[in-house]
Amino acid sequence: MSGRDPLEFGWWLASRASGIVALVLIAVSVTIGLGMAARAFQKPGLPRTLIAVHEHAALAALVAIAAHGLTLLGDAFLHPGLAGIAVPFVIDHEPVFTGLGIIGGYLAAILGLTFYIRRRVGTRRWRNLHP
Repeated sequence: MSGRDPLEFGWWLASRASGIVALVLIAVSVTIGLGMAARAFQKPGLPRTLIAVHEHAALAALVAIAAHGLTLLGDAFLHPGLAGIAVPFVIDHEPVFTGLGIIGGYLAAILGLTFYIRRRVGTRRWRNLHP
């Protein structure tokens, strides 16, 4: 690799891989959630299993989003810094798309974590907030 540090590419690969994993897990969680909201799954016992898969996929996606941001800090090409991974539209590299990704990460965290406050806000209100 002609004088380049292999770890430099490790950070790049880890950040991209964790981002892809996050996208897949969010897609799984949202698809299951929409299917449950539409009452598409009527087989006895299946909704309980799907709720568990929905919740676990959402939590795993949040972990993958965090891993994506943290591994970006090691990326020798971007050098995003904390502001670059936490503040939308600050980074120089593809600021619009990166900013939208940061906002999407925040929205996923807010939406996913509201599950744990549903009893405090009331189940009916929570269902209205968590489409």
